[in-house]
Amino acid sequence: MTTHTTKRLFVFEGGIHFYSSLPTAITPAELYDAKSKPELLKILQDCNIYLIAIRKRISVDPNYLKRVGKNLCGNFIVQRTSSLEKVPFKWEIPQEFNDALELDITIPQSGTYIRIDTEKQSSLISSNTIISTSEFKFPVEERDLDVLYIGQGIGQKKNRSAIHRLLNHSTLQRILAETHAYYPDAEILLLLYRFEHARTYLSTGGDLNVEPESSAEDERAHMDRMTNIQLSRREIVSLVEAGLIRHFQPTFNKQIKKSDFGAKKKISVIEKLLKKDITGLIVEICTANIHARLKSNSAPPINLEDYFDQDSLNGSLLKNELEHRIWQEKLYEMAHTQIAQFPLTTSDVRDTFMHGMLWNGSDERMKFMRS
Repeated sequence: MTTHTTKRLFVFEGGIHFYSSLPTAITPAELYDAKSKPELLKILQDCNIYLIAIRKRISVDPNYLKRVGKNLCGNFIVQRTSSLEKVPFKWEIPQEFNDALELDITIPQSGTYIRIDTEKQSSLISSNTIISTSEFKFPVEERDLDVLYIGQGIGQKKNRSAIHRLLNHSTLQRILAETHAYYPDAEILLLLYRFEHARTYLSTGGDLNVEPESSAEDERAHMDRMTNIQLSRREIVSLVEAGLIRHFQPTFNKQIKKSDFGAKKKISVIEKLLKKDITGLIVEICTANIHARLKSNSAPPINLEDYFDQDSLNGSLLKNELEHRIWQEKLYEMAHTQIAQFPLTTSDVRDTFMHGMLWNGSDERMKFMRS
């Protein structure tokens, strides 16, 4: 017979879930250009979370580019184990350029961007942007981004974003220097997130073999606190940063990445959340719009085959083409999403659904969310 050492205080517990609109991805060169582009700074002014990531460089072949109607057809140069290989792509020229009377398109020998000149303007389109918005076929693993550093940019008194923080960032300078010296075939990308969305999950949970200790009156007061939680923007940004650092454990982050959020001694932002009667932290991050997955040694990309059989992945039982397309888009989004989730207590102090659901008579917990 199993002996249960868990302790449930309440029937229901709460976990807060933060998620963001899709990121803006820029190169370090574009970061410094942003200083002189007020329109770009305005677009990014609400981005308070940033990730610095690395991958093998993917460039645009400077020796081949063909315009076909409203599209550009060219090749990406992909670095594989023993050689450089060309992967064809088709990129739809943005409408603002298609309407131009004169259009001159060139690629420098570096292949890091496409230059488009019209009678009115000159624009540099980074290879990363081309990857994000073109059609091509090569393995997703070659587009994966390793997370090196996660940080925040938010002002004490005046408006401040991740851009302002990165413009004066010693760790970014160190990463760029080391990449140039030791990994010359790699590229650095900066991902900027808003994390403007949040919701609170309320669930019975944890070990259902154990009766909760709270009275009906305590339960009502507890429920009222959970459903009326208020967090400042600074608290939200700090919680998101902490959750992502703990999840990815990036090489260049020194704090938090080994923290136990459930331990008795907690970092202050987690302690403050627990005092609001929230016992779980969930941070969801997606990169579907840039055709690349995030990963690290502690957080590999998810494998959809761990969650679905082949018939489900193929959409074999779906009725029509529209349903099939919607399902494939959903699978694509799932494959490009990571979910960090943490209980903020230990199960012997306060067991919750964030520790996993343990049904009556069972000895195996079920995770609240896939990760």
